[in-house]
Amino acid sequence: MKHLVCKKNDATDFDRKKIKVSVKGKAACIDGKLLCTFERVVVQNILHGLSPSLSDAIGSVSRWRFVRAAFPHIVQCCASLIAEAGVREAGTPISGLLTKILYILHWLLLDSANECCDSDSGKSVTETGEVNVHSVREYTFSVNSIQLFVYLIAPLVDVITEDDIESHIRLESGLKIWQSLWQVPF
Repeated sequence: MKHLVCKKNDATDFDRKKIKVSVKGKAACIDGKLLCTFERVVVQNILHGLSPSLSDAIGSVSRWRFVRAAFPHIVQCCASLIAEAGVREAGTPISGLLTKILYILHWLLLDSANECCDSDSGKSVTETGEVNVHSVREYTFSVNSIQLFVYLIAPLVDVITEDDIESHIRLESGLKIWQSLWQVPF
C-alpha cells in the first residue's frame, strides 16, 4: 500500500491521521469490490463481467474443481480478517469484509458440494434415496485443505462470537460450524 508522507510543516498530526485513514478506507473499498467479485464467481457462479480469457479459463474446469482450488485462498483471507477483528472493542460489530468472507466460507463448507454436484450431474449429493459413496467422496475437500482450515481458523475461534454470527442473516447458517469449534478445547 502506498503511504503518504507529510512534512511536519505541511500537516498537523490530526491531518496525518485523516490521510492514513483515507488511504486505508480506499484499500477497504477495493478489497470489498474484490470480495464481491469473488463471491459472485465462487458462490453464485456468475462469470459475467470478467475478462473473456478469465471466464474461459474458469469455464474450462468443473465448478467443483474451481471451488476446491478457491477454498485455501478463502480460508487464508478469512483467518487474516478474523485476526484483524481480534483487536476490536467489545460489542463492536464485525466488519462488512469479514461478514462477506465468512459467508463465502460458510457456503464452501456447508453448501458448495451439494450445489456443485447439482450443477454437474443434475442430482444432489444429499438427495433422498440412494447415496453413491463415489459421488460423496468426489465432492469433499482434501485433507490438506481441511488441515489448513483447522490450523488457521481454530486458534482464532474465540474472536468470533455467537452474536457476531446471529446479527447477520447471511451468516446464521454457519452458526453450527462455530458452535462445534467453540466446544473443542484448543
